[in-house]
Amino acid sequence: MKFKSLLLFLSLLLISSSIFSQKKKDILFKIDGEPQLVSDFLKNYNKNIDIVADSSQKKISIYLDLYIDYKLKVKEAQLLGLDTLATFKGELSRYKQQLMTPYLKDSTVIKKLVDEAYNRTKYEVNVGHILIKLAENALPKDTLMAFQKIIKARQAIVNGESFSKVAKQYSQDPSVKQNNGDIGYFKAFQMVYPFENMAYKTPKDSISEPFRTRFGYHILKVNNKRLSQGEVEVAHIMLKYTDSLSSLKSKIRIDSLFNKLENGSDFSDLAKKFSDDKSSATTGGKMPKFSIGKMIQPFADESFALDSIGHYSNPFKTRYGWHIVKLINRFPVPGFDEMKSELTKNVKRGERAEKIEASIINRLLATYNISECQTALADFYKDDWFAKSDSLNKPLLKVQDSIFTQHDFVVYLQFKNIKTPVPYSLFKQFKGRKVLDYYKSKLEITNPEYAASVNDFREGLLLFDVMQEKVWNKARIDSAGLKAYFMLNRSKYPKDFEKNKGIVTNDYQNFLEKEWVASLRKKYLLEINNKALKKLIKKYN
Repeated sequence: MKFKSLLLFLSLLLISSSIFSQKKKDILFKIDGEPQLVSDFLKNYNKNIDIVADSSQKKISIYLDLYIDYKLKVKEAQLLGLDTLATFKGELSRYKQQLMTPYLKDSTVIKKLVDEAYNRTKYEVNVGHILIKLAENALPKDTLMAFQKIIKARQAIVNGESFSKVAKQYSQDPSVKQNNGDIGYFKAFQMVYPFENMAYKTPKDSISEPFRTRFGYHILKVNNKRLSQGEVEVAHIMLKYTDSLSSLKSKIRIDSLFNKLENGSDFSDLAKKFSDDKSSATTGGKMPKFSIGKMIQPFADESFALDSIGHYSNPFKTRYGWHIVKLINRFPVPGFDEMKSELTKNVKRGERAEKIEASIINRLLATYNISECQTALADFYKDDWFAKSDSLNKPLLKVQDSIFTQHDFVVYLQFKNIKTPVPYSLFKQFKGRKVLDYYKSKLEITNPEYAASVNDFREGLLLFDVMQEKVWNKARIDSAGLKAYFMLNRSKYPKDFEKNKGIVTNDYQNFLEKEWVASLRKKYLLEINNKALKKLIKKYN
């Protein structure tokens, strides 16, 4: 509460000092003594003038009347306490979070990641893989054991053991039983970012250094790198099997279908009649286009090996069945301009997004005054910290003028379901999160552009709410008033009330709004700076 009071005092001080420093020429008008600036009016005028349909309303003096009415309505909404309602606060909070997004992105890092991603889409990498599993927040002793294992596996390969033999001996990747560690070709965005990074950075025929992802420790052997084959669109005929006997029967049937194709039968007709892949059979075997890494390797290899549109493969086997594939179309890697938008979206998701956020956090860590209490942090290194968590309340972290306690860290750990001794890496995550939270909490004070956008939305939301209460709902609910208005203005409407109800309702709303605005102009003291107004008219009209 003390901290909130301090913030409020500082905010009022800033507002007061800015008001006192305003010169009379900067003020266009006042509502009950509250100054409205020339600069704010011009910003609103320039932003909206192109969408004002009535050219007469584009004159400064006419537009000023509209702007004053707008400010009076907002003033009334505040007086009615509409900005204190939970629904208003919730909607404003959601908008602020959306509006804040660009301020949490480092454009330089985003550009670098987009360029990197595009360069990688032009190449495909084939790797062998060994994984030693490790939980993200593993204890130091478990981390050491996993690291020692991956080092041992790497050393065995360096000493001459075959990669596949070492992979079968050490790797905890479940697919190693089928592929001996060879995971085939892939390209950008098909693996977690640290895995992709290591694959593209490690030279061909080399073994990577050990590296860590959220799955554990890895090493890679880069078998090959080649130009990307882009995407293909194919149709296929598939016959399933469940065991060796059914596989033999499916092989005999697929050979028979292949012979029919060789003798002129239509691929699409055969797929519709005989393919066990029901999702594609109805379209003649057609499948969505795909790139390397999106399909199992034998299927992808056969599909990309087809060199001419309309050609089809010999029968081949995968773990799903026997197939024949026909090439429908090829799609090379698009140019950068064509891919830029999609690449930008992709880099803002997943672990690349974490890298973008980390760049902001690192900048703030270098800018802010931050201190940690090591003795308070040491309580979390103990086995019994969770049992004593209710009593942990010491100051733990200070970011500028905000203090976060052990209890704040406990809440963070509970959210992550951590009950064991806490590694320092988790505290680093907590510290980064609190630094970012602090930055976000101050953004409306420190960034005028963001503050102006928030204020525009706040006033627009208040305007909507007060118009709904004072005009729109009133016209809808007040049926007697609506009919009375119709009778008073009967000559304007050629048809009866029911047939004109929509038009009458709209006119009645306009009538109510004019009456209401007239009452507001009487209710509040309006003072216009005529000297400033004349200057504006001379310059803009």
